[in-house]
Amino acid sequence: MGRKDSIQKYIQDAEIFVLPSNSEGMPNALLEAMALGLSCIATDCPIGGSAFIINDGENGLLVPMDDVDKMVEAIDKLINNKEFASKLRLRAEDVTKDFNAKKVIAEWEKYISSVVQ
Repeated sequence: MGRKDSIQKYIQDAEIFVLPSNSEGMPNALLEAMALGLSCIATDCPIGGSAFIINDGENGLLVPMDDVDKMVEAIDKLINNKEFASKLRLRAEDVTKDFNAKKVIAEWEKYISSVVQ
């Protein structure tokens, strides 16, 4: 599909979002999916972007990199355990509190002030 604007209209009817990656900084796609209330699975890759966002088993699932069996297991768990998937969806939306623009800007200002002083 390539690059799309307004990604929300493309994924809003989804139930699960999977981010299989071997390298992530701060994955915006994962933040967007969680803000939309999707049950999310991401690989626990170096740098740790997904691990900064997902608390495994609480608001999403983290699986080891290159572990196809664990990825399949995680996807299967969300498909077959609707109650667990629903719990993750409800908690996933909390990212809008933790990563909203005002909070992120305040953290940057605090950091810059500490460096300047």
